[in-house]
Parts: sequence; C-alpha cells; structure tokens
Amino acid sequence: MPLTSTCMARLGSRFSIILDPVRREIHYGALGLVCQTPGQFIVGLDDGKGNLTTLPLSKVGKPFDVADQYQMMTSVVYEAWRVAHE
Repeated sequence: MPLTSTCMARLGSRFSIILDPVRREIHYGALGLVCQTPGQFIVGLDDGKGNLTTLPLSKVGKPFDVADQYQMMTSVVYEAWRVAHE
C-alpha cells in the first residue's frame, strides 16, 4: 500500500498522533485541533559507518529505498527495505 498520512487515536481519548510519511514528520496533541505540535519519531538502522537509514517519519537520516504501509483497525505496520548497501 502506498504511504499515506494516518491519525492514531485511542477511542475515548483526546490525544492523537498523526504519522505523515509523505512529508517525513509526525504531529501530536489534542484530537481535533489544527495546531498540533510537530515531533520526531526516528526508527532506523545504523551500519556503524555513519550511514543512518530510517523510516520516513523524520527528516533525520536517509529514508529506506522501499517502504510499505499496512493499516488495520488498531495498528499501522511499516515494512521497509534498502536495495543495496554502500
């Protein structure tokens, strides 16, 4: 599935996290407010040589070459691959 923006919120909670891999950022705050707080969520691999490859949820590091997103009722799953190591 192509990467899309996803709002994660627990039913009955007023707190939400918006995962936006297209813009490579996340936002969090009270559900329904336009002015959410930007944040960083860095998930990736460091090869020990200074090369950091990350999921497209922050602007830190180089994003994976291929990333897929699967959304279920209560979760979001990302699968990512790097085509070749340098």
